Amino acid sequence: MFLSETLLDTKGIQFTETDDEYAIFDIFKRSRPHLNIYVETPKYILKTANTFPEFKKFFSLRHAIFTGEYGAKTKSSRYDFDEYDALCDHLIIIDRSNDEICGYYRMISDVFSHSFYSESEFNIDKIKELYGNKLELGRACIAKDHRNGQTISLLWKGIGEYAKNLNCRYIFGLSSLSTDSLLLASAMYFHFENNDQTTAIPLARATGDYKVSLVVENLGDTNNINEEVPNLLKMYIAAGSKIVGYPAYDRDFNCFDFLTMLDLNEVSPSFKRRYFS
Repeated sequence: MFLSETLLDTKGIQFTETDDEYAIFDIFKRSRPHLNIYVETPKYILKTANTFPEFKKFFSLRHAIFTGEYGAKTKSSRYDFDEYDALCDHLIIIDRSNDEICGYYRMISDVFSHSFYSESEFNIDKIKELYGNKLELGRACIAKDHRNGQTISLLWKGIGEYAKNLNCRYIFGLSSLSTDSLLLASAMYFHFENNDQTTAIPLARATGDYKVSLVVENLGDTNNINEEVPNLLKMYIAAGSKIVGYPAYDRDFNCFDFLTMLDLNEVSPSFKRRYFS
Protein backbone atom coordinates (compact mmCIF):
# COMPACT_ATOMS: atom_id res chain seq x y z
CA MET A 1 0.00 0.00 0.00
CA PHE A 2 1.39 3.41 -0.96
CA LEU A 3 0.32 6.69 0.54
CA SER A 4 1.51 10.12 -0.52
CA GLU A 5 0.28 13.48 -1.66
CA THR A 6 -1.17 13.17 -5.14
CA LEU A 7 -2.34 15.39 -7.98
CA LEU A 8 -5.42 15.22 -10.13
CA ASP A 9 -5.06 13.60 -13.53
CA THR A 10 -6.60 16.03 -16.03
CA LYS A 11 -5.28 14.45 -19.21
CA GLY A 12 -7.66 13.66 -22.04
CA ILE A 13 -10.81 14.96 -20.34
CA GLN A 14 -13.88 14.75 -22.53
CA PHE A 15 -17.50 15.28 -21.62
CA THR A 16 -20.78 16.16 -23.23
CA GLU A 17 -22.19 19.62 -22.60
CA THR A 18 -24.63 18.87 -19.80
CA ASP A 19 -25.13 20.85 -16.63
CA ASP A 20 -24.44 17.75 -14.53
CA GLU A 21 -21.09 17.03 -16.13
CA TYR A 22 -20.01 20.65 -15.88
CA ALA A 23 -20.90 20.55 -12.18
CA ILE A 24 -18.91 17.35 -11.71
CA PHE A 25 -15.98 18.82 -13.61
CA ASP A 26 -16.09 21.86 -11.33
CA ILE A 27 -15.95 19.58 -8.28
CA PHE A 28 -13.12 17.64 -9.89
CA LYS A 29 -11.11 20.80 -10.59
CA ARG A 30 -11.56 22.06 -7.03
CA SER A 31 -10.63 18.71 -5.50
CA ARG A 32 -7.10 18.12 -4.36
CA PRO A 33 -6.63 14.56 -3.12
CA HIS A 34 -4.70 14.81 0.11
CA LEU A 35 -3.44 11.24 0.24
CA ASN A 36 -3.02 8.56 -2.34
CA ILE A 37 -4.03 5.02 -1.45
CA TYR A 38 -3.36 2.24 -3.91
CA VAL A 39 -3.81 -1.50 -3.38
CA GLU A 40 -4.09 -4.28 -5.95
CA THR A 41 -5.66 -7.68 -5.40
CA PRO A 42 -6.27 -10.32 -8.09
CA LYS A 43 -9.85 -9.06 -8.56
CA TYR A 44 -9.87 -5.43 -7.39
CA ILE A 45 -7.95 -2.18 -7.22
CA LEU A 46 -8.45 0.09 -4.22
CA LYS A 47 -7.38 3.68 -4.80
CA THR A 48 -8.04 7.32 -4.19
CA ALA A 49 -10.00 8.71 -7.16
CA ASN A 50 -8.05 11.34 -9.10
CA THR A 51 -9.37 11.27 -12.69
CA PHE A 52 -12.46 12.87 -14.19
CA PRO A 53 -13.84 9.53 -15.52
CA GLU A 54 -13.49 8.08 -12.01
CA PHE A 55 -15.44 11.01 -10.55
CA LYS A 56 -18.25 10.49 -13.06
CA LYS A 57 -18.35 6.78 -12.35
CA PHE A 58 -18.54 7.00 -8.58
CA PHE A 59 -21.15 9.79 -8.71
CA SER A 60 -23.14 7.53 -11.05
CA LEU A 61 -22.76 4.54 -8.68
CA ARG A 62 -23.94 6.61 -5.75
CA HIS A 63 -26.98 7.80 -7.71
CA ALA A 64 -27.90 4.31 -8.88
CA ILE A 65 -27.79 2.85 -5.38
CA PHE A 66 -29.31 5.72 -3.41
CA THR A 67 -32.19 6.38 -5.84
CA GLY A 68 -32.71 2.84 -7.10
CA GLU A 69 -32.51 1.02 -3.78
CA TYR A 70 -33.48 3.65 -1.23
CA GLY A 71 -35.74 5.97 -3.18
CA ALA A 72 -33.59 9.03 -2.53
CA LYS A 73 -34.34 12.33 -4.25
CA THR A 74 -31.35 13.90 -5.99
CA LYS A 75 -30.97 17.09 -7.97
CA SER A 76 -29.55 15.18 -10.92
CA SER A 77 -31.19 12.37 -12.87
CA ARG A 78 -27.84 10.61 -13.37
CA TYR A 79 -25.45 11.52 -10.58
CA ASP A 80 -25.37 12.03 -6.81
CA PHE A 81 -23.10 14.90 -5.78
CA ASP A 82 -23.12 17.80 -3.33
CA GLU A 83 -21.03 20.73 -2.14
CA TYR A 84 -19.00 18.55 0.23
CA ASP A 85 -17.49 16.43 -2.53
CA ALA A 86 -14.79 18.99 -3.32
CA LEU A 87 -13.56 18.72 0.29
CA CYS A 88 -13.22 14.94 0.30
CA ASP A 89 -10.87 12.21 -0.61
CA HIS A 90 -12.86 9.60 -2.54
CA LEU A 91 -11.94 5.96 -1.89
CA ILE A 92 -12.97 3.66 -4.73
CA ILE A 93 -12.80 -0.01 -5.62
CA ILE A 94 -12.36 -0.87 -9.30
CA ASP A 95 -13.35 -4.24 -10.72
CA ARG A 96 -10.27 -5.26 -12.72
CA SER A 97 -12.33 -7.34 -15.13
CA ASN A 98 -14.16 -4.34 -16.60
CA ASP A 99 -12.64 -1.21 -14.99
CA GLU A 100 -15.99 -0.31 -13.42
CA ILE A 101 -16.20 1.22 -9.95
CA CYS A 102 -18.01 -1.17 -7.62
CA GLY A 103 -17.25 0.21 -4.15
CA TYR A 104 -17.00 3.65 -2.61
CA TYR A 105 -16.48 5.73 0.55
CA ARG A 106 -15.86 9.45 0.88
CA MET A 107 -13.66 10.78 3.65
CA ILE A 108 -13.30 14.26 5.19
CA SER A 109 -10.67 14.90 7.85
CA ASP A 110 -10.41 17.94 10.09
CA VAL A 111 -6.71 17.93 9.18
CA PHE A 112 -7.84 19.47 5.88
CA SER A 113 -11.38 20.77 6.47
CA HIS A 114 -13.47 22.35 9.20
CA SER A 115 -16.75 21.50 7.44
CA PHE A 116 -18.46 18.12 7.54
CA TYR A 117 -21.52 16.63 5.84
CA SER A 118 -22.92 15.59 9.23
CA GLU A 119 -23.33 19.29 10.03
CA SER A 120 -26.06 19.54 7.40
CA GLU A 121 -28.24 17.46 9.77
CA PHE A 122 -26.65 17.72 13.22
CA ASN A 123 -24.97 20.17 15.52
CA ILE A 124 -21.63 18.39 16.09
CA ASP A 125 -19.77 21.12 17.98
CA LYS A 126 -19.07 18.75 20.88
CA ILE A 127 -17.47 16.24 18.52
CA LYS A 128 -15.35 18.91 16.87
CA GLU A 129 -14.15 20.06 20.30
CA LEU A 130 -12.81 16.61 21.24
CA TYR A 131 -9.02 16.39 21.42
CA GLY A 132 -7.51 14.52 18.49
CA ASN A 133 -7.81 14.40 14.71
CA LYS A 134 -11.11 13.29 13.25
CA LEU A 135 -12.23 11.54 10.08
CA GLU A 136 -15.78 11.63 8.74
CA LEU A 137 -16.98 8.76 6.55
CA GLY A 138 -19.96 9.00 4.25
CA ARG A 139 -21.86 7.92 1.14
CA ALA A 140 -20.79 4.29 1.56
CA CYS A 141 -21.98 2.10 -1.29
CA ILE A 142 -21.10 -1.20 -2.96
CA ALA A 143 -22.61 -2.50 -6.19
CA LYS A 144 -24.97 -5.43 -5.62
CA ASP A 145 -22.83 -8.03 -7.40
CA HIS A 146 -19.82 -7.11 -5.27
CA ARG A 147 -21.33 -7.09 -1.79
CA ASN A 148 -18.99 -9.54 -0.18
CA GLY A 149 -16.47 -9.70 2.60
CA GLN A 150 -13.60 -8.94 0.26
CA THR A 151 -14.86 -5.54 -0.87
CA ILE A 152 -15.93 -4.47 2.62
CA SER A 153 -12.58 -5.54 4.05
CA LEU A 154 -10.70 -3.76 1.26
CA LEU A 155 -12.53 -0.49 1.88
CA TRP A 156 -11.79 -0.71 5.59
CA LYS A 157 -8.13 -1.42 4.96
CA GLY A 158 -8.02 1.81 3.00
CA ILE A 159 -9.87 3.70 5.72
CA GLY A 160 -7.54 2.25 8.36
CA GLU A 161 -4.42 3.32 6.47
CA TYR A 162 -5.87 6.77 5.84
CA ALA A 163 -6.76 7.24 9.52
CA LYS A 164 -3.36 6.00 10.70
CA ASN A 165 -1.51 8.24 8.25
CA LEU A 166 -3.37 11.30 9.56
CA ASN A 167 -3.06 10.16 13.18
CA CYS A 168 -6.84 10.24 13.62
CA ARG A 169 -8.35 9.54 17.03
CA TYR A 170 -12.02 9.50 16.00
CA ILE A 171 -13.97 8.20 13.00
CA PHE A 172 -17.57 9.35 12.71
CA GLY A 173 -20.39 9.56 10.20
CA LEU A 174 -24.03 8.86 9.42
CA SER A 175 -25.57 5.41 9.10
CA SER A 176 -28.99 5.28 7.52
CA LEU A 177 -32.07 3.28 8.43
CA SER A 178 -34.16 3.21 5.27
CA THR A 179 -37.66 3.80 6.64
CA ASP A 180 -40.10 6.59 7.41
CA SER A 181 -41.30 4.77 10.55
CA LEU A 182 -40.65 6.92 13.61
CA LEU A 183 -41.71 3.97 15.78
CA LEU A 184 -39.01 1.73 14.28
CA ALA A 185 -36.32 4.44 14.52
CA SER A 186 -37.27 5.10 18.15
CA ALA A 187 -37.22 1.42 19.06
CA MET A 188 -33.81 1.06 17.43
CA TYR A 189 -32.32 4.01 19.29
CA PHE A 190 -33.55 2.72 22.66
CA HIS A 191 -32.27 -0.75 21.73
CA PHE A 192 -28.80 0.78 21.35
CA GLU A 193 -29.21 2.72 24.59
CA ASN A 194 -30.28 -0.36 26.52
CA ASN A 195 -27.23 -2.25 25.25
CA ASP A 196 -24.71 0.46 26.21
CA GLN A 197 -24.14 1.38 22.57
CA THR A 198 -24.81 5.10 23.01
CA THR A 199 -22.54 7.72 24.55
CA ALA A 200 -23.25 8.55 28.18
CA ILE A 201 -23.70 12.20 27.23
CA PRO A 202 -25.13 13.15 23.79
CA LEU A 203 -22.45 14.65 21.56
CA ALA A 204 -24.73 15.70 18.70
CA ARG A 205 -28.30 16.80 18.15
CA ALA A 206 -30.39 16.95 15.01
CA THR A 207 -31.24 20.44 13.80
CA GLY A 208 -33.89 22.18 11.72
CA ASP A 209 -36.19 20.01 9.65
CA TYR A 210 -34.08 16.95 10.51
CA LYS A 211 -35.09 17.04 14.18
CA VAL A 212 -37.75 14.60 15.36
CA SER A 213 -39.21 13.68 18.74
CA LEU A 214 -38.78 9.98 19.41
CA VAL A 215 -41.62 7.75 20.55
CA VAL A 216 -40.98 6.64 24.14
CA GLU A 217 -44.08 4.56 24.90
CA ASN A 218 -45.51 1.30 23.56
CA LEU A 219 -42.25 0.28 21.89
CA GLY A 220 -42.51 -3.34 22.94
CA ASP A 221 -39.39 -5.44 23.49
CA THR A 222 -36.61 -3.42 21.83
CA ASN A 223 -34.25 -6.41 22.06
CA ASN A 224 -36.16 -7.92 19.14
CA ILE A 225 -35.16 -5.00 16.91
CA ASN A 226 -31.64 -6.26 16.21
CA GLU A 227 -32.68 -7.94 12.94
CA GLU A 228 -33.78 -4.55 11.61
CA VAL A 229 -30.42 -2.88 12.22
CA PRO A 230 -28.75 -2.13 8.85
CA ASN A 231 -25.60 -4.17 8.14
CA LEU A 232 -23.38 -1.09 7.92
CA LEU A 233 -24.56 0.11 11.33
CA LYS A 234 -24.06 -3.38 12.78
CA MET A 235 -20.48 -3.32 11.54
CA TYR A 236 -19.81 0.07 13.13
CA ILE A 237 -21.25 -1.12 16.44
CA ALA A 238 -19.21 -4.34 16.29
CA ALA A 239 -16.09 -2.23 15.76
CA GLY A 240 -16.83 -0.35 18.98
CA SER A 241 -18.71 2.68 17.69
CA LYS A 242 -21.28 4.49 19.82
CA ILE A 243 -24.46 6.31 18.79
CA VAL A 244 -23.87 9.92 19.85
CA GLY A 245 -27.43 11.29 19.85
CA TYR A 246 -31.01 10.84 18.69
CA PRO A 247 -31.36 10.09 14.96
CA ALA A 248 -32.23 12.70 12.35
CA TYR A 249 -34.87 12.24 9.64
CA ASP A 250 -33.67 12.92 6.10
CA ARG A 251 -36.75 13.48 3.92
CA ASP A 252 -34.80 13.56 0.66
CA PHE A 253 -33.36 10.10 1.32
CA ASN A 254 -36.45 8.84 3.19
CA CYS A 255 -34.37 7.54 6.07
CA PHE A 256 -33.38 8.06 9.67
CA ASP A 257 -29.70 8.86 10.12
CA PHE A 258 -27.85 7.64 13.19
CA LEU A 259 -24.62 9.50 13.91
CA THR A 260 -21.94 7.07 15.09
CA MET A 261 -18.46 7.71 16.42
CA LEU A 262 -15.57 5.28 16.82
CA ASP A 263 -12.81 6.15 19.29
CA LEU A 264 -9.74 4.39 17.88
CA ASN A 265 -8.38 4.08 21.42
CA GLU A 266 -11.36 1.87 22.18
CA VAL A 267 -11.78 -0.02 18.91
CA SER A 268 -12.60 -3.73 19.25
CA PRO A 269 -9.50 -5.98 19.31
CA SER A 270 -10.48 -7.89 16.16
CA PHE A 271 -11.18 -4.70 14.19
CA LYS A 272 -7.95 -3.13 15.40
CA ARG A 273 -5.95 -6.20 14.42
CA ARG A 274 -7.44 -6.31 10.91
CA TYR A 275 -7.50 -2.64 9.98
CA PHE A 276 -5.67 -0.40 12.47
CA SER A 277 -2.56 -2.32 13.55
